[in-house]
Amino acid sequence: MVGIVNCSEINLANFAKIGFIPQEDPFIEGDSVLDFLLRWTKVPDWEIKKQVNQFQIQDLVDKEVLSLSGGFRMRVKILSMILLNPNLILLDEPTNYLDLSTILLLENWIKSFKGTILLITHDREFIRQVSTAIMEVEQGQIKTFEGDLDTYLSKKELEREHNLKVNQNIDKKQAQLQSFVERQVKLSKPNLKKKI
Repeated sequence: MVGIVNCSEINLANFAKIGFIPQEDPFIEGDSVLDFLLRWTKVPDWEIKKQVNQFQIQDLVDKEVLSLSGGFRMRVKILSMILLNPNLILLDEPTNYLDLSTILLLENWIKSFKGTILLITHDREFIRQVSTAIMEVEQGQIKTFEGDLDTYLSKKELEREHNLKVNQNIDKKQAQLQSFVERQVKLSKPNLKKKI
């Protein structure tokens, strides 16, 4: 386990190395892809050149990073995160603005990743492809469901149906009690008049 969540704080283990994709572009004008990755990650160029194939940017390492399309810039940012060798990755809507081929490359990389990924997304197909557990935050509570998205959705539907039946039974019992109380009040009114 990389960390423990308490209601008001998150305690990370000393060995936790967090990776994330920056929302803003960290690129500097004039930097090639290789220049940026060297500056950002401090990883030797031979290691970078070994990894660029993974995101199909091997032919772009000498190009100016700011001249690339948004999809290829995102591939460079993803690769920069990977090169930092994290064991806990935070991904916030990672498929936004990605082309299909980049999404597929990211899916394949996530499937082979040996650490923990906390993924926040509305992309159900992406979740189906990469998730092994679902964490739900609802009404101030965190629940973890082991398994894939479809298992989670099935359990949620069963839980919803169960809660609906419980609420219907409570409503029925409340109606019975209300009816009982009203009958008792009606029965006691004539007795009150007799005593007066």
